[in-house]
Amino acid sequence: PTPPPAEAPAATAAAESSASQSKTDLSCALCEWLSEWQLRNADSFEEGNIEHAWAESPAEQFNVRSQGYLNDRIKQPSAPSAFTLRSVLVLPSLNKQHHIANKYPLPP
Repeated sequence: PTPPPAEAPAATAAAESSASQSKTDLSCALCEWLSEWQLRNADSFEEGNIEHAWAESPAEQFNVRSQGYLNDRIKQPSAPSAFTLRSVLVLPSLNKQHHIANKYPLPP
């Protein structure tokens, strides 16, 4: 079998430059989007000035289905959170979005 023809160095460089520019454009667009729609943690605001912010609530404040829920319909306080909430993003839309993570690339 014959090896595939090598691309011309200029064409390869142009393609790499274009791909790099696309990534830069995407990064800039993502930064702009995040600056507009990512909510800040209420802990990062001065006291009393926390409009449009989020705060993590203690998991125990939420009632969840108990082990016998299907029989007795009794809920109980949740166990402590397994993870810490790190960030909140607002995804504006005029329509209900199903499987949102499949449609929008999430930041690392």
